[in-house]
Amino acid sequence: MDHERLLDYMKLEVRKVRKADEDIIDLLKSTVLGSEGGMRYTMMNTPERISTYGDGLSFLALYKRNSLKGVIGLCRRIISNRGIKYPSTYLRYLAVQSALQVERAPGRRRQERNTLAADSFKQKIISLFRDPLKAAGDFKEFDITGGAGSTGGVAGSVAAGATQNSATTGDASASGAMSSGVMSSGANTAGAMAAESAGKHVMYAYVESRNERSRNLVNQSGYEYIRSFLTVAFSRFDPKRNPSVSRLTPEEEPAMAALLDEFYSGYCFYTNEFSFHDHKYYVLRRNGEIVAGVGAIPAQYRVVNVPGLWGWVMMKLLPRTPLYRRLFKPDEFRYIILNAIYCKKGSEDLLPDLFEAVCAEEGYHTALTWLDDHSWLYDTLRTNRRMGALNRMLNAKPGLVYALFSGLTPDETEKFYDSPAYISGFDFS
Repeated sequence: MDHERLLDYMKLEVRKVRKADEDIIDLLKSTVLGSEGGMRYTMMNTPERISTYGDGLSFLALYKRNSLKGVIGLCRRIISNRGIKYPSTYLRYLAVQSALQVERAPGRRRQERNTLAADSFKQKIISLFRDPLKAAGDFKEFDITGGAGSTGGVAGSVAAGATQNSATTGDASASGAMSSGVMSSGANTAGAMAAESAGKHVMYAYVESRNERSRNLVNQSGYEYIRSFLTVAFSRFDPKRNPSVSRLTPEEEPAMAALLDEFYSGYCFYTNEFSFHDHKYYVLRRNGEIVAGVGAIPAQYRVVNVPGLWGWVMMKLLPRTPLYRRLFKPDEFRYIILNAIYCKKGSEDLLPDLFEAVCAEEGYHTALTWLDDHSWLYDTLRTNRRMGALNRMLNAKPGLVYALFSGLTPDETEKFYDSPAYISGFDFS
C-alpha cells in the first residue's frame, strides 16, 4: 500500500507515501527554492534524483479534500560520526502552500474549540518529525545495502523557503541500490542496525540561515543547531584536460571508498552513499598513487533571482558577456557538483587541477561544493587563489545543520557538535 493515513483533522489528512507519485513530482518540479532575500531557483532534474533514491525515500504528504497541499521527503541512510555508524533520516523536499489555512467555523465558542483542535493537529504533525518510526518506518523496511559503485540510495535539505505559483514552500535544500563501497558492507550495516535496535537514531536537515520559516519548523520539532557550512565555487572559461587525471573503473571504487572512509573518519554525518554516483569518480595520481579525488554529479538550476548588487551583475550583465556567459546563465545554470572530495595531506594545491580536468571531461565550466566552514578542507579551498572568477564573486550565506538525536548518550551527541559535518553534494542536486 503506497498511501497510509497517519492523521486527519476536518478536511485535512497527513499520509505516509512510500513512493513519489505524479502529484508529488509535479509539486516539487514547480517549487522555487531559496529564502526571501537570498538566491531563488528551481531544480531541473527532480524526477531523476527522486528515482535514484529508490526505496530509501518516502514522504509525508498533507492533503485537503484529497488534493495535495504539502510534502516533505524522508531519506533513510547510514551515517557515521567519527567511525560510529547510526541509522538516520534526512529531511528534504519540504513544500507547503502558503494559501493553505484551516477552516474555522463562525461563532466565538466554536472558533475557540476549532483553534484548540487545529493547534493540536499542528502539534501532532510536528511530532512526526520527532519520531523516525512513525514518519519513515522501520529502518529494516528499506533496501540500504548495495555494492561499491552501484547507483541509487537515499538523500536532500530543509534548506530554503520557496514559492510554488502563489504558494510558499521550503526545501527540507534519483534506480538501483545505494552507491556506497565500504559503508555498505555487512559489518557497517550491522553496526547501524545494532544502533537502531538499541533505540538510536539521528534525524537531520539543512536549513538556510536566513530562512526563518524553516528554522522555526525545525526548532518547534525539537531539532538543535549543530554545524554550519558554506558554498565553494570553481570555474574556468576554458577548462583543460590533465593526463594525470582519470576516471575510476567500478573495480577500483572499493579501494577509493576505503580512502574516503579514512579521510572523513573525524567527521559527523558522513556517508559515501553517492560517492560513486553513475561511476563518475575522478582521481589525480602522482607516481601511481591517488593523491586527490572527487565525484562529479552534473546538475542544472533555473535561477529566478540573486539579491544585491552582485546579484544584479550576475543576472543582468554576465549573461551578456561571452566569457562569463560560459560560467553562469540564469535560465540554464549548468554545473558540476564536486562530491566526496579527497586530498592527501601535502597535495592541496593539486585540487584545482583535478577540478579543472573534471570540468573538461564532463563538458562544464562551473562546479560547486558545500563544506563545513570550520573544516580543514574548507580553509584549504577558501584560501586557494586558483578556484576561479565565480568563487571570488560568490557571496553565499551559511547553511545550518540541525539534528534531533534519539537514544544517543550525551557523549555520543557531543561528538556531533565537535566534529566537522560532511555535506553530501548529492543532497543539493
